[in-house]
Order: sequence, then C-alpha cells, then structure tokens
Amino acid sequence: MKTYLSLALLVMIALMTRSESGAALDEDAAGPKIVVTRALFGSGLNTVDVTKRVKELLESEPEGFSARADWLRNDPAPAKPKALAIIYDYRGKHCLFVTAWKEKVTKEILIENAKKSDAPAPAAAL
Repeated sequence: MKTYLSLALLVMIALMTRSESGAALDEDAAGPKIVVTRALFGSGLNTVDVTKRVKELLESEPEGFSARADWLRNDPAPAKPKALAIIYDYRGKHCLFVTAWKEKVTKEILIENAKKSDAPAPAAAL
C-alpha cells in the first residue's frame, strides 16, 4: 500500500510538470495514438523515470512486457515489490495507468484503461 501511495504522489507531481512532447504509438495504422508522456517505476520514494524504455517496449513488443526490473532495465528498490505508473494521452484524453510489479502491459491494456474512464460515474446510492 505504501508503494502505491508514494508512487501516486510522484505521479501527481509528474502530471503537474509533464512534458508536452511524447512519442505517438499507433493503435493501428489508421487509428488513434497512445502518447506516453511519463512513466515511473519503483517502490516508495525509490522510483526512476522509465519513460524512454516504456515507449521502446510498447513499440517493439506487440505481445506486451512485464512491469519488472529486467524488462525496464532498472531496479530502484532491489528485493522490494514495485509499481509502474504510465501517464499518457489517448484520443485527446490524459490518462493514468498504474500496475503492480510483474503485471503485463500492452497497448491494448492502455487503450482499455482509457476507455474505462469514459464510462459515466455510478449514481450515488440513496
């Protein structure tokens, strides 16, 4: 839980200071693009910017990659559970995807994550 809270804080800071530049990743040749603006990997205050590596992996690994140190080529907190946070734009919408250590990441998962936030919020219970 502490890992997610610390990473969430870092993501909020990243959102406030995000760069407007990002690599566009095709959903398909004619479809909307995923534009990764920031990716952070780590545990607690031990996080690293893995934006460049995440962009590379989304382009080069059509089957996806795991949110692990060996894939991301960086281990900011050896022997500790980590999380990966990806900040991206999809169809003009700013999105955040956070996944637990070792979970799979694909373009399709990022697209589905963006679509989930399109759904209307449930009505408050009476």
